[in-house]
Amino acid sequence: MTAGSKWSVAKLGPLCSKIGSGMTPRGGESVYTGDGVALIRSQNVYNAEFAMDGLAHITDEQAEKMNGVEVLKGDVLLNITGDSVARSCTMPDSVLPARVNQHVSIIRPDNQALDARFLMYYLISPYMQAYLLSLAGSGGTRKALTKSMIEEFIIPLPMIDEQKRIADIISAYDDLIESNRRRIGLLEQAACLLYREWFVHLRFPGHEHVKITDGVPEGWESKGFANVLGNHIGGGWGQEDPLGSETTPAYVIRGTDIESVISGNFEDIGLRYHKDSALQSRLLKTGDIIFEVSGGSATQLIGRSLLISKKMIDVYDGSVICASFCKRLTPLSSSLSPYLYYHIKHIRENGELNTYIKQSASALQNFNFAAFLEHYFVRIPNRLLLGQFAEQVSLFESQKFTLAIQTYNLKRARDLLLPRLMNGEIAV
Repeated sequence: MTAGSKWSVAKLGPLCSKIGSGMTPRGGESVYTGDGVALIRSQNVYNAEFAMDGLAHITDEQAEKMNGVEVLKGDVLLNITGDSVARSCTMPDSVLPARVNQHVSIIRPDNQALDARFLMYYLISPYMQAYLLSLAGSGGTRKALTKSMIEEFIIPLPMIDEQKRIADIISAYDDLIESNRRRIGLLEQAACLLYREWFVHLRFPGHEHVKITDGVPEGWESKGFANVLGNHIGGGWGQEDPLGSETTPAYVIRGTDIESVISGNFEDIGLRYHKDSALQSRLLKTGDIIFEVSGGSATQLIGRSLLISKKMIDVYDGSVICASFCKRLTPLSSSLSPYLYYHIKHIRENGELNTYIKQSASALQNFNFAAFLEHYFVRIPNRLLLGQFAEQVSLFESQKFTLAIQTYNLKRARDLLLPRLMNGEIAV
């Protein structure tokens, strides 16, 4: 990509007061806390987006030892190692104070010469993403960007006012995307509140006329979790490229992708290749629930879940499965699906799922799914109430998906506009 004909170019290093990666506090994940100073890791940095999911925290004492990697307002974050290398976003003020670990680089531009948002948008432009990924893979088997590489980046330099105008145009799309994400979160919260109101506090429609014995309304049943599922099966992973008998393409949703899918980041889901025989038994269908059974960390418990709709399946042309660290749950009936989905979210939030989580030697969490099926009992409301709840939350789910599609289309429009603005093809 070439800069606009009237733009100068310069190396990034002299345009910045700081370029450098962070560090991990002594003790690693074992010293993370529930609150305190934020510790930003590569999983928090997406292109033009800061992900709060799994954000770690450290104590003030630990943060003081890491003052050399303090993040300031206006800093640009760039992932420099691993599979997420080259992802970049600006630092949100709401997360400060913060530090970064060794997988993330802080880039602090001189705001008199280089606008931080303009720099970030340039880094995530298609040209630079391809260049950064190529550069990161050039030094060996481990993908990495070094400080010296970053300092040598050639950056277009329109006048600072023009940089800000370009950033304003593109950030208008990101503001709409962020607004949609907040609305999706509110709809999800509303559905969870409705679940708690009806099925935890037992203030469901007509509750005044229902006899309750030992906390169970008349007409409800207590069933083992195994008895409310038609079937369940582990997911798959397949191969990155067609190989041997693994030649049938299908998209794979991981536990770490669940929040992305809910918010409309459909393009984050990878297309992989599978044995056809293994794939057919794992394809997701309307009403299925993806349930995460392995992975996680000290700051991100496993047990995330995703309710599958027909519209979601259509996004992936009907060829989508969950990853091998997840289970595909198929409830006995369509009316049970939303109830069980929000039930799982509720017991994950209140800690009931923790009983079945085991920490492995590698720090991964594993869910004892067999014990959960055998020993966990769930109260099942009568058929009429299940149908009423399914009808109510279907409105929330429909609105969430509409906003997710809008977000997806906004991102596509932004990504089409971005390179044309960044190479000066469109004047501002």
